Amino acid sequence: MKDLEKMLQQLQSLGSMGDPFKVMKSFNLPTNVKMPNIDEMMHQSVEQAMSHMPLPSSLPTSPSPQQAYEVIELMNYIIVKVEIPEEVSVENVTVTLGNCRLVIKGLPQQDPFVVSLPVQPSSKNVSAQYRDRMLEIRLQKKVEDHAQEIFIDY
Repeated sequence: MKDLEKMLQQLQSLGSMGDPFKVMKSFNLPTNVKMPNIDEMMHQSVEQAMSHMPLPSSLPTSPSPQQAYEVIELMNYIIVKVEIPEEVSVENVTVTLGNCRLVIKGLPQQDPFVVSLPVQPSSKNVSAQYRDRMLEIRLQKKVEDHAQEIFIDY
């Protein structure tokens, strides 16, 4: 970690006039690293850095059932996939959209299941489809308003 901080300080001290390759050579990094190994090297570096950090005390000590879901953000859409357990009848499931989140009721847990969305979607052009125990909710992103001239009455 200290090597990384040292490297960052040296790179910052060079500014735009320095040669960053000289700084990189001073760290004696392996020069024969192949592209597939870079990913592995980064993974090991992150694991090593994280091994010294304490775990947050707020983590639950007993395992609790978690609802399986996935949020996929595309250019114009947000897709939310929620796994519906076998014992749940999809006819009893309700989905509500509001305040940049989906609220799903009718699942086994007592409280409604809330999915936070990356952006507020449009309330139009929304759809949901259930197939093979998977509920897929497709939400169109709000279209950015283009600049518009405002006329002044006088």
